[in-house]
Amino acid sequence: MMADALRYEEFRARLASECSVRYGDADATGPSLPAVLAEVGERREQQGFESFALLFHVENVEAPQQGSHVVRFADGTELDVFLVPIARDGARLVYEAVFNRATS
Repeated sequence: MMADALRYEEFRARLASECSVRYGDADATGPSLPAVLAEVGERREQQGFESFALLFHVENVEAPQQGSHVVRFADGTELDVFLVPIARDGARLVYEAVFNRATS
C-alpha cells in the first residue's frame, strides 16, 4: 500500500505506535528493524495541497539509508514510504517522511 492511501488523521491516530522498518521496497527481503512513529507534524493546507511530516525512530541502525522503505504497523498495515535519515537519538536513528499532495 502506498503511504498516500492513509489520511493525515490516520497517521495522527498511530502516533507513538510501534512499527517496523524494512529497507527497500515491498519486494525487498531485508531485515525489519523495530521503530516507532514518534511525531506527526502539523498539517498545512494551501491552494489545494496539504503537507505534513512524520518522524520515525528506528532502533539499531548501522548504516542509514535514504530511500523507499516498508513501514509495517502492528495491525498489519504496510506502507511504502520514502524515508530520509535526519538525526541520531542515542542508539536510534530518526527518519523523516514528508508528504506534499493534492487534497480531494
